[in-house]
Amino acid sequence: MTQIGFIIGFDILLDTFLVRTVVVPAIATVLGRYSWWPSTVRRPA
Repeated sequence: MTQIGFIIGFDILLDTFLVRTVVVPAIATVLGRYSWWPSTVRRPA
């Protein structure tokens, strides 16, 4: 039980401080304006 608790706690810290602060903004930067899709509604032709 102690090992499982440690792993879950470590995973929460890793997700909070690495994934959400580094990886998500990096992906949004790489994708550019496509990261906010669907930001505009296209009208039918």
